[in-house]
Amino acid sequence: MTPPSRPSASAAPFPAILTGDPRRSRLLTGPLLRLLLVQFCFGLTFSVYFLLPKYLATELAAGPAAIGLVGACALWAAVLATPLLGRLIDRFGPRRVLLTGVVLSVATSLAMLTVTELGAWLFIVRSVQGVGFALVFNATTAAGAELAPKERLGQAIGLIGTASLTANALAPAVGEVAAERFGWSSVFAGSAALALITALFATRVRDVSRSETEPTSSGGSSRALLYAGLVTGAGFGTLTTFVQPHALALGAERVSGFFVGYTIAAVAIRVAFGGALDRFGRRQVAQLSLAFYAVVVASVAVLEPNALFAFGFAFGIAHGLLFPSLAALVAETSDPARRGSSLSFYNGSFNLGAGLTLTLGGLVARATSYPVLFGVVGVWMLASVLALGPFRSVARRG
Repeated sequence: MTPPSRPSASAAPFPAILTGDPRRSRLLTGPLLRLLLVQFCFGLTFSVYFLLPKYLATELAAGPAAIGLVGACALWAAVLATPLLGRLIDRFGPRRVLLTGVVLSVATSLAMLTVTELGAWLFIVRSVQGVGFALVFNATTAAGAELAPKERLGQAIGLIGTASLTANALAPAVGEVAAERFGWSSVFAGSAALALITALFATRVRDVSRSETEPTSSGGSSRALLYAGLVTGAGFGTLTTFVQPHALALGAERVSGFFVGYTIAAVAIRVAFGGALDRFGRRQVAQLSLAFYAVVVASVAVLEPNALFAFGFAFGIAHGLLFPSLAALVAETSDPARRGSSLSFYNGSFNLGAGLTLTLGGLVARATSYPVLFGVVGVWMLASVLALGPFRSVARRG
């Protein structure tokens, strides 16, 4: 019996994956796998800077307000650049934008080697670094949305995030040990080397032409979604920045366990339940995970140093579900010709929320305490759960 012939790779253009053709609904294609590799390598570069609050507190004697402002300047730079970033992706394609962001990351990691004090130079370096990170993140998200079958869009965006998340545990854990043994210069130099490796892999990423048959949506990104992105960023920024100095003040010596727990949970939830984002309904998943996210943030007010892993694990579940479900909602309702801009504005709203809490959160913590800060942000997030109510998902059920 003659086995059925396999369709030739050249039988139809690759962009047909965007049409939802069942024959081309496979998720892990070669181009997407290459994109995941780039995202993982860049995630190692990016995740090293999760340790920046510890560096600032231990090496530069920074207090809560200064730690928040240094972290916020990178986010504010990314927010201000958001309209331009989206237009660049739509005009030139994700690949060029991705390469530009990686080059900026190499340069700014090397520049961190020259930082010796809390001064203007540190803020300049971090601001440029924020733009570089935003270029890469927006470009990879837009490229993933182009490559993914529409019926598996949430799962695809979740996998792109997972590639980066895997690095969230590895880089801080290794970086913290390297800083203790060889000094912080080794951490920043290592970040620059990883960014250079990312650049080499990024040259293999290719843009995908938008399918001419893909319908144009008239929905666009609703204000509710952008607000939900802002609130999510507020929770994320609060936890990734202020848990560290809070834990150190409570007597903890190492803080990387928080990120290990976060990463294990976020990766597990996306790998095991990534398809649920598309089947169960992206809006429903987003609403439930936002409520859980709020509870996690508020509960950190009673943090114990030996429970960093557990709190990080809960954080990973919440963020692992919420961020990709919101991003998929944005992508599925965007005009294909402006998808880069739509996703950039969503990511910009996330950065804006993180920037606000980093800018004001340090001041709140200094005037009151870290537990008060976690409580305030958690209550705000819980009160915002209804923000997604008016938005109707068009995700497939099944």
